[in-house]
Amino acid sequence: MRTTTFRGAAFAAVATVATVLAQNARMNALSNSPMLDDMSTILQNPADIFDYPDAVQVSYSGMGTTADPVIGVKSLGDLFAVGVTHTDVGMVTTDPVPHLLFGVNPGDFLALGLELYFEREITDTTVESTIPGMESNTTIRTEVKDRKEQFGFTAAAKLMLGEMPLDLGFGMALPVEKYEGTREETGEPTYDTLIRTVEQAQIYGGAEIGIPLMTFDWISGASFERGSWGRERYEISGRDTTGGVAADTSYTIGTKSRTLSVGAYTGISTLIEERNILLTGSVTGNLWSNKETPDHIGLFNYDPGVTTVNQWTLSFVGALEKTWDNLKRLDRIHGRAGLSYIVSVTYRHEEGDTAAYSHIEEVKAPADRNGVDLTLGLGASKGIATLDLEIAPMRLSNPFKLVNGQASPGQDLAQLTLTLDFGKNSFSPAYSDSQ
Repeated sequence: MRTTTFRGAAFAAVATVATVLAQNARMNALSNSPMLDDMSTILQNPADIFDYPDAVQVSYSGMGTTADPVIGVKSLGDLFAVGVTHTDVGMVTTDPVPHLLFGVNPGDFLALGLELYFEREITDTTVESTIPGMESNTTIRTEVKDRKEQFGFTAAAKLMLGEMPLDLGFGMALPVEKYEGTREETGEPTYDTLIRTVEQAQIYGGAEIGIPLMTFDWISGASFERGSWGRERYEISGRDTTGGVAADTSYTIGTKSRTLSVGAYTGISTLIEERNILLTGSVTGNLWSNKETPDHIGLFNYDPGVTTVNQWTLSFVGALEKTWDNLKRLDRIHGRAGLSYIVSVTYRHEEGDTAAYSHIEEVKAPADRNGVDLTLGLGASKGIATLDLEIAPMRLSNPFKLVNGQASPGQDLAQLTLTLDFGKNSFSPAYSDSQ
């Protein structure tokens, strides 16, 4: 018997920026196919906590390039659930903080989830040094104060409209950074002060609906993966002693930016129940657009111009998961393989003035083909524990140019994930759907 699911157009984009690479060993082994259900989807959709009650999952790669997530969920009866997530990569800080999850499940037709977090990091540094050998010793004193903060949330809902599942999500993040540095030379009448301020507003969201169609479950939707509006400003003041004449200077430079990212996917997922084999294939398209406008005050008497960069990305993903159950020493063993191919094209448009002339520049970069990325994985389950391993042999072969192009960056050669399923659910669709 075969169970086939057809899905299209992404909801998977309601995640915060730092969780893009925060997947576990199972998902990485299956090339992070958007067609799969997994506990790691809680990082994108907090309403999924009701699918994995009373469970803990920890991932480890050891090399620092993957945001190894930690996920914990505790159900409070049938109506409420709470949880916590943590990754090795902060949103704006070097020391990330846990994200809190809250869920309400009033019935089989509706589940609501909320993710909240607040990050803050303050750094104060003072360095004082003396330079001898001059007519009078010069003392240089440098003070730096750096403050980073970000508040964010993600709200999501899972609904059942008859036989049609509907997922909705929306989120917002408000990062702020203020850097203030002062440098003084007491031996000479000079000083410099730099104040750097970065303020942004980010929103993200998506929707997905499933419609039963003959033997298929057809799912369609749209996503607004990230919209970011921000300003970065430098306020610079100082005293110039060139030529023995002290003159105070002060000016402000900066950049206004707008970033948009939208994406969609479509694919098919087939479960061959008599063999416990799950097959998926999908195509994902994404448009990323960035526009930067210089914001110079009192520095230039001309318009420095606007720079726009657009990048189109198309990725193809195929994945296979085979499950063996009813074993002597183990409950289940999983074998996994994933194959992906990514192509991207970048356009750059710059228009503005210089001190001497106006200019328009357009550049279309050659298509960037990241090549084929192969991932493999194994999983073993016994009682409440499941241990998954993912390895990426092609990321090891690429430095030796054994394949054309480069595999997807930002991931390790291997990753381990341990899941403790106190709620006794199954985290492998190839197993759970066949029961």
